[in-house]
Amino acid sequence: MQEEKYEKLITKFEEITRRGWIKGVTEDESSVGLTFENELGKEFDSMYFPDYYGTEIKCTTRYSGYPISLFSLSFDGKYLYQMNLLLQKYGISDHEYPDKKRLIGRLIPFKKIKINDFYFKLAPEFEEDRLYLKVYDENERFLESDAYINFSTIIERVKLKLNTLAVVYASKRIINTEQYFRYYKIIIYKLKTPEIFLDLIARNKITVSIIGRVSRSGTEEGRQRNKNLTFSLPKENIELLFDKIFELDVDNKS
Repeated sequence: MQEEKYEKLITKFEEITRRGWIKGVTEDESSVGLTFENELGKEFDSMYFPDYYGTEIKCTTRYSGYPISLFSLSFDGKYLYQMNLLLQKYGISDHEYPDKKRLIGRLIPFKKIKINDFYFKLAPEFEEDRLYLKVYDENERFLESDAYINFSTIIERVKLKLNTLAVVYASKRIINTEQYFRYYKIIIYKLKTPEIFLDLIARNKITVSIIGRVSRSGTEEGRQRNKNLTFSLPKENIELLFDKIFELDVDNKS
């Protein structure tokens, strides 16, 4: 049976559900995922590899409307440290750390979107096998398209990171400002084909954002922490990229 391949994860999920409400390990929005990973016995990391025995795990809360974060990629070119160049040209000063810059916004394929005082357009070029970021001035006059990511870079990351995806759902409650989670559902998906990812970007079915920012906490507080481009998947689009192969909902067991 297909689920035998994921027996360790499913067994561990069932153990976690039996614990009921679990106190979050942090106080921010990432706590639902970090708490689940902590229960798995997995240390936090930002590695490229899947989270648990070849399966990438993403956690979400019951009523969350946010897309599922998949991964981030640095620009391949045109220049080394391309994101730093974009920040210097088009970023605005951070309000807490004015010597640092911020450039944050969602990008739409084939459409100009205003971020700070400039316009940005995500431009998939299938003949060139590249995903370009085009920049325009305040009057929407073209400035440059130096920043790009090769399609091969995107495909490589999709193959490495998203061959199998598990989405874990949790209820959330807050007691005395502290978060608690009860994990109740897991759905395991198998990637259709990596190439579909590129088509979904072009169709605006995958959310792409540019993120150049300053860290607000921890040992990195005050330092520039750029993610370059981030790729997220709205929940309603999951089955455009994946086939569902297993589902367990402990709240609706027959």
